[in-house]
Amino acid sequence: MSRGVRVGHWSDHRARTGCTVVLLPPGTTASAEVRGGAPASRELALLEPGRTVAG
Repeated sequence: MSRGVRVGHWSDHRARTGCTVVLLPPGTTASAEVRGGAPASRELALLEPGRTVAG
């Protein structure tokens, strides 16, 4: 794994759900690929080029 990358995961086994978070260092360029019938990826729109914030 690259330096500065932080990954965490939380699971609720009884409800059969969970959440994975990947935190990247400032200035990182990111992209994503969505697969599956219900990926629950509503925040991926934040990676669109027009939503870039100059640092």
